[in-house]
Amino acid sequence: MDFALKVILSFLIGGGYVLAVVLISERVGSRIGATIAGLPSTILIGIIFIILTSGSEAGRTALAIVPLMFSATLLYALVFIIITAKINGRKRLIAGVGVATTIWLIYSLIIRQLASLPFWVIVMLGVASLIAFSVGLSKFRSVNTNRVKLPKSTHTLRFLTGGAIIAASVLAARYFSPTWGGIIASFPAMLGVILYFLDKTQGNLFLRGFIRSLPIGYVSSLLFVVVTHALLATVHPAISIALGMFAATVYTYVLATSKLGLQK
Repeated sequence: MDFALKVILSFLIGGGYVLAVVLISERVGSRIGATIAGLPSTILIGIIFIILTSGSEAGRTALAIVPLMFSATLLYALVFIIITAKINGRKRLIAGVGVATTIWLIYSLIIRQLASLPFWVIVMLGVASLIAFSVGLSKFRSVNTNRVKLPKSTHTLRFLTGGAIIAASVLAARYFSPTWGGIIASFPAMLGVILYFLDKTQGNLFLRGFIRSLPIGYVSSLLFVVVTHALLATVHPAISIALGMFAATVYTYVLATSKLGLQK
């Protein structure tokens, strides 16, 4: 019953988060939407579940691999955009998700081999990957939203799809080691749903502007990982996670309201 309750909560939180980010992105533009998308989501839910079922040390082990997974997530988004831009027809979005997921899985298998590195080395590699993607994606330009009136059923579908994917991520993490739990928790499930629906309503150019801001937005998730990982060794898990989320939220707020976060 305890496990089932956590799966249900992950479904509700995940579905609500996906719906909120898509709606915000459609209304405020690609820059701020991407900044908000950088907040911990599946990572937060996955780590909470791992700690509740396997303890704080398992949570620290799962978190240790996460900084390397940001590059996998950004690669997923880039592959999705490239594939959907080159293929026409109804199956273009399905092809984009399929190819991006396959590339993510292969890349994650490679990253798994680096799990034995010291945590500070993994963090430095994570920072380097965010910088590299930020420079590489700088040629993309932010795009204003197109006002599209959608039926209410579309929002319901977004909520159900997002929630189902997040719940599936939590279920999968249940049967893996802590390290694999961290990798699975880093799967860009919600990002995939967000990209899918934004492409349908805003177009491929909007997605380019959206992922352009993702690297700097993911610094919030990196802050969450570093703070939580450091505190879990000596501080109660609830306090550790709360302070990690506080650091991530403060960064996101500053970024969203600063010139850096609003640059063209």
